[in-house]
Amino acid sequence: MFDIPEEFRNIPEAARLRHAEAEFSKAIEQERHVIGQTDERAQRISEQARRAHAELKEAQHAFDAATGEPKPVGLTPAVIAEIERQFPASQHEEVIHLLDRSCGRTLPFHRDATAEKLEHLRLCALKVGAGNLAQLRQAVELANTDWRDLIMAASSK
Repeated sequence: MFDIPEEFRNIPEAARLRHAEAEFSKAIEQERHVIGQTDERAQRISEQARRAHAELKEAQHAFDAATGEPKPVGLTPAVIAEIERQFPASQHEEVIHLLDRSCGRTLPFHRDATAEKLEHLRLCALKVGAGNLAQLRQAVELANTDWRDLIMAASSK
């Protein structure tokens, strides 16, 4: 799932991340086999998958904190222009930092993305945020949970 750079493979956070990935994969596989099982068993396996996913996210966060990964990729001119259009100059630095550090390579399945590949999601976050920093933070949080939900939220605005 996650390609750990060679220089970080032996740190404790990498071991935790590998373990969390294995548990998450196991839980997902169990969930796939639950079709046709009793409701109680299905609920139990679904709860295991949720716990495994939460542990995977925590392990990923710990790994990122220990290694400084993922490296930010910057913002495109279109994203910068939208920030300047929506937010007062006094908030530009904070919004740029938020989008570059928390709405970039931290997003699920975007660890190796470029600024150009992230542009659409960042513009969606800005659209949902509508010039409000608190709403933008919520949009970024949504993107980190499931970026497809962010796209849907932006399309309904």
